Amino acid sequence: MVEKKEGATMACKNCDTDLICRLKEYGGDYKPTLQWQNFDGAAHYKTKDGKDFTCNIPEDDEAAQTRISSNASPGDAPQMGAAELALLRGLDEKLETVLAEIQRVKEFVEPVFLKMVDDQIGRSS
Repeated sequence: MVEKKEGATMACKNCDTDLICRLKEYGGDYKPTLQWQNFDGAAHYKTKDGKDFTCNIPEDDEAAQTRISSNASPGDAPQMGAAELALLRGLDEKLETVLAEIQRVKEFVEPVFLKMVDDQIGRSS
């Protein structure tokens, strides 16, 4: 089986449907997890007991629109939707905020650290 990582693709061993691995957001207190999905974003495997799995096979005309060739690479996956783009923009904004906070802390701590080093060198010489 192909390694389960974001953007990985494979054909289902049971039904030969093309699948893509994507992060599934459950919301609430549940953390997102990687999931094998049909290219329309629907979960491919379903289970009622956690042991026996069945395939969620897309309709023929729907599958034809989303099927990828067997020689495609993970970068050839369908474009992201509006929800994914909005999530990425939000993460980008949070990352910029965190980086700015780190820079401010660095600007505060660096002179204190240099003073401490100068004091230690001055005492030990």
